[in-house]
Amino acid sequence: MNDASSGLRTKNSDRISIATLCRPDGANGLDRTTAEALCDWARYVSDAAQAGSVRVAVLRNEGFAFSVGGDLRSFAAAEDFADELRYVATRLHDALRILTALPIPLVVAVDGVVAGAGVGIAMAGDVVLASDSSKFRMAYLAVGFSPDGGGSWQLARRLGHARAAEFALSNRVMGADEALSLGMVSRVVLADELATMVDEFVMQLAHAPKEAVAETLRLLRSAHSRSLDEQLDDEVDSVARLSQSPDGIEGVAAFFGKRQPIFF
Repeated sequence: MNDASSGLRTKNSDRISIATLCRPDGANGLDRTTAEALCDWARYVSDAAQAGSVRVAVLRNEGFAFSVGGDLRSFAAAEDFADELRYVATRLHDALRILTALPIPLVVAVDGVVAGAGVGIAMAGDVVLASDSSKFRMAYLAVGFSPDGGGSWQLARRLGHARAAEFALSNRVMGADEALSLGMVSRVVLADELATMVDEFVMQLAHAPKEAVAETLRLLRSAHSRSLDEQLDDEVDSVARLSQSPDGIEGVAAFFGKRQPIFF
């Protein structure tokens, strides 16, 4: 696992794996080391999720920025700017491919400035919790670039083409409340309440029925690419199978017994 020197500090406890972006002097921008650390964490979480030791993953930040995306200064210091950018973006994309396919929830907690690839990283979360002081900006056109970090895909999917194009092409700053109204984030809370709310929500997920959570995520993630008929067929197969799982049996027994279920 990684430490603060990589720009990503990680902690694992009670079925939860937390990664904290911690390059405050660089606005949590991604250089080669941080991108590699994020990819390493993604692989660890994927393996631990499959083994059942991790039930929820959390990505959060320290400092005034969640992330401003690629660290242009580190690219400029490299022997070849474009090659270094390509390497960092590729490692980031490797991490995002893993994180967005996890059988467990990825919760992203955003506090502060979100720009460039940081926008795509934030929206990779199944649940995105943001402080009211968070601000979003694509920022690519300001330096003559196009989006990376999955930003173009996430924006088009969540906002629709017209709103995504306006936000990306205008290069304007979007506040947390507007991001909530457009579906970029799941919930907005006061900045001094964010940490507590994240902890409570994540703890709830960590003790939720594992297989039911995985099936819920799978159904939600596949819904955009399938017909209603396909989704309905899948739903009935899934819920019927889960009703005979240990957690399903326990859940029903707890319901009729008027008690809290104890999931495995």
